[in-house]
Amino acid sequence: MVVGLVFLVCLIFNLNIHLTGFKDDGALFLNPLKNKFDGNFLSFLIYRYNTWSSRIVIEIFTLIGVTVPIVWKLLNAVMMLIAAILPAFLVKQYKDIRWTDLVLSASLFFTFPISFFSETGWVATSTNYLWVYSLGLVSIYPIVQYIRKEHVPQWLYILSAFTTFYASNQEQMALLILGFLLIFGGYLFTQKRSFKPLLPTLGINIFSLIFVFTAKGNDIRYEHELKNWFPDFEQLSYFKRIELGYSSTLRHLFFDNQITILLFTLLLFVFTITRFIYSKKFSLVGVVGLFPFIISLFFSLNSFINNGRVVQILNMFNQYGTTFSIYDPKTWIPDIILSIILFTILLSIIYLLDYQVAAYLPILFICAAIASRLIMGFSPTIWASATRTYLFTYGLFMIAFLYIYTHSKVFNVSKLGMVLVTTVLALYSLFTAFGTL
Repeated sequence: MVVGLVFLVCLIFNLNIHLTGFKDDGALFLNPLKNKFDGNFLSFLIYRYNTWSSRIVIEIFTLIGVTVPIVWKLLNAVMMLIAAILPAFLVKQYKDIRWTDLVLSASLFFTFPISFFSETGWVATSTNYLWVYSLGLVSIYPIVQYIRKEHVPQWLYILSAFTTFYASNQEQMALLILGFLLIFGGYLFTQKRSFKPLLPTLGINIFSLIFVFTAKGNDIRYEHELKNWFPDFEQLSYFKRIELGYSSTLRHLFFDNQITILLFTLLLFVFTITRFIYSKKFSLVGVVGLFPFIISLFFSLNSFINNGRVVQILNMFNQYGTTFSIYDPKTWIPDIILSIILFTILLSIIYLLDYQVAAYLPILFICAAIASRLIMGFSPTIWASATRTYLFTYGLFMIAFLYIYTHSKVFNVSKLGMVLVTTVLALYSLFTAFGTL
């Protein structure tokens, strides 16, 4: 019932989207396809590969979307459903899923910023990011089931192979899938279990990465975007590029009043307090779980608080990440504060999961979430790409949220409270999003 209701919401949402050829939908796809290539998909895709992009698989569906909008709307509703519901099945076995798990998973997804799906045009943005994220989840789902020793039907492995072709055609997701496959493979090796089920996905993923990194159009695009968006990018050292990716990523997550991330830190805050009550023990390690929410909320609400010190710190962020200089300790402050938030989040997860090996999994999700956006520090389009490159980061935070929610030993009233708060905020986000269509 919950799945059907979520799909209905996704379908109504997509049917109400007005596709006007906004941004890339018209400028980069529909208009050139019609005016320059006479509607010939193959000629258009060959031209794009030679001069701009290796995302051939993705752009087939982008072209279908801009030429047959109703097909895109129906498929986009399905992709939203997958992104909203499947994370619940990644952290919990199918037989153990409850309706509250599905409501929480869907609610978290609906708190994502709408710009993730429409920033450069509804069709272009969704096919390059939302669809990639959703199909990336599908590609690793049977592998997760195999690791948990669940029965995996053969058709799901076949479906996983096809979705990997699509998902790994996008650079960020291709690297994420590769990273997770290597970690999963290492785990299976230590358990002396066969890692043959991973091989088809791994092979397709490696092939896709080779295809991406050898496409001459990507080199041409890089040079164009370097001149257009970040002319002195090549002058930055590798360290500065890492700092640029690190500081810009964490600043957006923890200082920019992002509902999904604030909910994540609120989860740590609430569960830490109830954990003290539940265990009847006070823990200095546990106390750190209170910090991320307090610090993030203080910085996020500074437009109302207008604290001078906070303003000074926020002013230290710039096009190059921060004003960081190894010779001036004062310039380290933004990175130190962001690192404290990140470190306390990781420490809090270990505490909430009783210092067990299970804590490593959500920690892995958080680290992957940061890394998936940090790598944008090596691209001159780090600012031109705006918010849509955070979709995978938010998705991984969402999965970590669900994992901690599922495996933490706290009072049920605390869990129900988080479901209610998340659902209310999701309804508010949906109401706001409908108003922008």
